[in-house]
Amino acid sequence: MTTLDIHRFITEIENRPAIWDVRCNDYSSKIAKAKAWEEMCDIFVSGYREMDSLGKNKAATDIQRKWKSLRDSFRRELATTKREKFRSAQESGRKEYIYFKQLSFLLQICKTRVDENEGAEDLTEGRNTEEDLRPLNPSTHHLKRKKPPLSDEQVQVHQRVIHQTISFLMI
Repeated sequence: MTTLDIHRFITEIENRPAIWDVRCNDYSSKIAKAKAWEEMCDIFVSGYREMDSLGKNKAATDIQRKWKSLRDSFRRELATTKREKFRSAQESGRKEYIYFKQLSFLLQICKTRVDENEGAEDLTEGRNTEEDLRPLNPSTHHLKRKKPPLSDEQVQVHQRVIHQTISFLMI
């Protein structure tokens, strides 16, 4: 694979929802997905049609790996943006992911996961009910029972056994 025009690559991916849109019927179809990836390889891998099956597989794997890298970087940036939503970019001192705006079509599928997680946080964040603050009942909270201290005679027996074991091992 030669140098890749990432902007065009993202545009072509966006035009093939079978690759990225879990809501699309073709996303579940192995045939439709394979066809979409083959089209991507035709566009971005020179001489793809003339390659043997091993070369085609490697080219397809490389293209898919590139897509996964771009998608994962977008998701990481989205999560970071979500965490830092109250801080401006200047305050945080970091730049936005270069392809973030172009990959924004992925928000359609990422939004549900982010919203679900946000809802879960909301449920647990403001929870300080009386039940949570109440101390544990001693009857429901079991402490480990303490062993009674050994008598002098028991200590001597233990020491003798240890001494005999050590001397046996030294022989």
